[in-house]
Formats: sequence, C-alpha cells, structure tokens
Amino acid sequence: MPSLGKLIGIVSMGKAFSTLPLLHRLLSGIVTLAILGVITAMMLGALLVGGMYLFYRMLLEHGLEQSAALLMVGGISVLVTLILAAVTAAYARRLMDLPRQIAGHGGIASKFTGIADSFVEGLLTHKVERKD
Repeated sequence: MPSLGKLIGIVSMGKAFSTLPLLHRLLSGIVTLAILGVITAMMLGALLVGGMYLFYRMLLEHGLEQSAALLMVGGISVLVTLILAAVTAAYARRLMDLPRQIAGHGGIASKFTGIADSFVEGLLTHKVERKD
C-alpha cells in the first residue's frame, strides 16, 4: 500500500498546482520541446539517409560493384542502428533506476508520504468493532 499514499499526495498536489500560470508555462514548454525534438529527429534521419546515399554513390564511382557497395552501406546502417539501440536501452535503464535513487532524498514530501502511507495502511487493515 505505500504507493497508494504517494498517489493520493500526487493527485492532491496536482489539483492544487493546476491553476498556477507557471505550471501552464512549464507544460507548454515541455510540449514545445517534445515537438521540436521530433522535428529535429526527422531532419537528422533525412540527413543520415542522404549521407548513406552519397556514400553509396561514392563507392560506385570508385569502382566498387553495386552488390558490394550495397552490402557495405547496409552493414554500416545496421551497425549504427544497433549502437543507437544499445545507448537508448542503457538510458532507459538509468531512467527506471532514478525513482529508487531519489526516494531517499525526500525531505518534507517524503515525510508526508510516509504519514499518508501509514494512515492508509492502518485504515485498510485495522477493523474497528463498534459497541452499540
């Protein structure tokens, strides 16, 4: 049940902060950053495709056969893709470990969630018998 207290705290903080203009600016900035990141990734992808095509044409101009040039460019493309996938997986693993690292550095928020977790756990586990 410890996550229930955290969820309750996050929801209550979200309702309190949702009316602040600073939060709206932050969220719009994050969305803008995400859109610019996608556009940048698309442009870099187009540049990589163009570069690979130029490399292929250069290999053909220097006398390499078409199948050998295609095999070389394809091998380089696969190698670059595998390296990028490995870097992405390592970064995703680091992000998944981040909440565990931050959990010990809470301050007031961690004390609040500890109190809320204890309250919810006590509320759900202890049965009170009433005498009428």
